[in-house]
Amino acid sequence: MSRSLVVALLLAFGTVSGCYNPNITDGGLACGPGNACPDDFHCSNGRCYRAVDAGRDTGTVVCTSPTPAALCSRDPGARACDPACNSGCKCGWCGIDGNGAIACLTGTPGTKAEGDVCDPSQTADCQPGLRCRSESCGGLGRCYKFCDTNADCPAQGTSCSVNGGTLCSLPDPGCKPVAMTGCPNGFACYPTGNTAYCDCPGTSGANGGCMFTHDCMAGYGCVGPANAGLCKKVCNTNSDCGGLGLCTAAGAFGYCL
Repeated sequence: MSRSLVVALLLAFGTVSGCYNPNITDGGLACGPGNACPDDFHCSNGRCYRAVDAGRDTGTVVCTSPTPAALCSRDPGARACDPACNSGCKCGWCGIDGNGAIACLTGTPGTKAEGDVCDPSQTADCQPGLRCRSESCGGLGRCYKFCDTNADCPAQGTSCSVNGGTLCSLPDPGCKPVAMTGCPNGFACYPTGNTAYCDCPGTSGANGGCMFTHDCMAGYGCVGPANAGLCKKVCNTNSDCGGLGLCTAAGAFGYCL
């Protein structure tokens, strides 16, 4: 290497005239192993962002992102913050970053509520305390509530049972499986016990095989023994069956048998 090139490199990195103190712009540096970033920065979506303005001239710390109110308070343990409580962040809110890690996120929080359709490619499409979980229909997702225990899932009939016990099941949407109404676009209403739920629509039609109710087309449910069910039309009266049998009650719903 030529002497002139060595001198140029030393000058570029400040080792001749002073200490190395690079000017890193927000998002201008990729996160290192374990989401590592320089001091005063945090990792989000695989890039390093400045969480706060350290205020070296004034001695104050100014948060440049909204910090929504905490939903509850408890020790986050080894985690960076508590996503179910949305607590533990001095700046921003607690969620899942682009690497799938719990982190304090900055920018503008999402506005979509629990159960709303969302974009799973975004880290901030749902309100703080919620996560956009990818569903199996056309790249759609829905906003689920973070949880550690069932106590974090206050809605009646919900439990901390989704995504390995990190998200609450969604509340009963009050949809109508016979009329096929009450679910967001891209989802279908299915009977389950005495309630109903919205899920990605299946493709199995009348008398087609099914393992789960949502294996069936919209307007049908899975009837029969586990792993050997058949899709039957959901009904309220015989007139709903259209020649597919008689409407036979099974809990809160009937099936054309």
